[in-house]
Amino acid sequence: MKTKKLLTVLLALVLSLPVLSSCGEVKFTMSDADLQMAMYEEHDLSFKLKGADKSDIKWSSSDPKTATVRNGKITALAVGNAVITGEIAGIKKECAVLVSRNRVGRALSVSDSSVKLEAGGSKTVTATFKENSEVKDVPVVWESSRPEIASVSDEGVITAKARGTAVVSAYTRYKGQRFTRDIAVRVTVTENSDAALGFEDENHTGSELTLIESGKTELGFSESDKVYRYQTAGGFDSRVFVAHAYENGNEAKFDRLLFKLKFTEQPSEGTSLWLAGYKKAVKGMHNLVTQDSCFIFYDANGKIAKSFDESVVYTVAINLNKAGDGVIKDGQKAFEYGFAFNGTTTAYLSDAILCSEDYFIDNFGFEQPEELPALNCVYAETGTGLNVGTEPLDEFDKYWVAYSSGTAEAWDNCIWNNRVAIGGIAFSQYRNYQYMRLDIMFTDVNIRHVVIWTGGYSVRYEPSGVVSSSEGTPEMGDLNVYLGDEEVTGTPLEPNKAYTFRVRIQRDNLENVAFGFSVNSATKNPVYFAAPAFTDY
Repeated sequence: MKTKKLLTVLLALVLSLPVLSSCGEVKFTMSDADLQMAMYEEHDLSFKLKGADKSDIKWSSSDPKTATVRNGKITALAVGNAVITGEIAGIKKECAVLVSRNRVGRALSVSDSSVKLEAGGSKTVTATFKENSEVKDVPVVWESSRPEIASVSDEGVITAKARGTAVVSAYTRYKGQRFTRDIAVRVTVTENSDAALGFEDENHTGSELTLIESGKTELGFSESDKVYRYQTAGGFDSRVFVAHAYENGNEAKFDRLLFKLKFTEQPSEGTSLWLAGYKKAVKGMHNLVTQDSCFIFYDANGKIAKSFDESVVYTVAINLNKAGDGVIKDGQKAFEYGFAFNGTTTAYLSDAILCSEDYFIDNFGFEQPEELPALNCVYAETGTGLNVGTEPLDEFDKYWVAYSSGTAEAWDNCIWNNRVAIGGIAFSQYRNYQYMRLDIMFTDVNIRHVVIWTGGYSVRYEPSGVVSSSEGTPEMGDLNVYLGDEEVTGTPLEPNKAYTFRVRIQRDNLENVAFGFSVNSATKNPVYFAAPAFTDY
């Protein structure tokens, strides 16, 4: 019995040992000792193996960034040198690989560079990969940056779901090289309706809204325009308005309200436009463009108007989706557009158009304002420079105004409570850019630091010129400061000067990257900064 048990144990031990050969000694030879390959080419190593299975060979590369190896197949990735090693049963064979630049032409193309669809529609797009003009059958992966706006199937079928824009991307990998092509997708909802002007005059005499039949072209209108003369003695109870632009409370039935307007003289102080209580004073007409691009004046060339001119017939574009808290009318809250003068005035207006954003863009072709999301800041646009004693600056033709906490006790929290969020940007939207640039002007440099983040972590710039970060010592090039064309990184900040901050985009969180900045300050003096730009330099 003991002998049988011992034999059983010995047999189990033998069976548990790795079997490298059922025919004797393992022999491993490799014909390739030196190779020269072009980038993104592949090569199957020539070798012979006896007494073992090929899958038992352990392959490795001395520099995987230059060349990788798998199951004896080498893929060249970058210019340089690497040693490929195969090892089995204590036998090592090496192949030195020199990778040079590739002169082979490879390209991924897509059938459409842009696609426009009505909501609910669909279109099939295709991708083609060629090597030296020869079409190759390679798998393509499709992705949408905003699938809630436009989704895309594995077969390249784009389906329009909601109004907006998205980027549909085609990806493929061939011989270690990654190829990408983007398709800009715009989903539209087209509709429009005429909207008659209304008139109210509760407490003032001498105000009226009169339809004129002649002299329209002399005023600058077209003969087809329905034009009214608005004469008022002034006061907000005497007003022109468009009702019924909203339903279900404050839900806008349309995106835009448009009408033409001609002032016969510069309006007096107190002249206002309002949208559901969201007021814009146009007193003195220093700046016809309003905050948040809620009301925009366009000149005869479709450009955003920046100053008053009594000879111009303006087109006023109102964003109905930016309604305020409503106005009280007949004891109830109403959401409507209104226009009133504070003093005695004569003006001319055309009937209005209620339309979708798509109708507005496609039929008018007006210059579009640069939109930025608002968070704890006030947005403004101007063409006359900042009111800080400086000459007009092109960089600040459109700018934000940001404020800090105002108390030293609140410094630690104000970088979050009073930050400016530039917005979350998906990796597919900014992957081609290396830097974010901001033009910033400080009216007071009595601050602790400026905090700017681009996803991965924040970098800080102190008024003394010291650069730091939330992750220890920042790398060179993470934050550079310029004054005009001159780099001034490391020098103290000065008030009322237009600095350009260039910040490297951090990439450790590729799919949910936040961009923004805040000023950690004990004062409430404003900080002005222009719309951010994404660049590769």
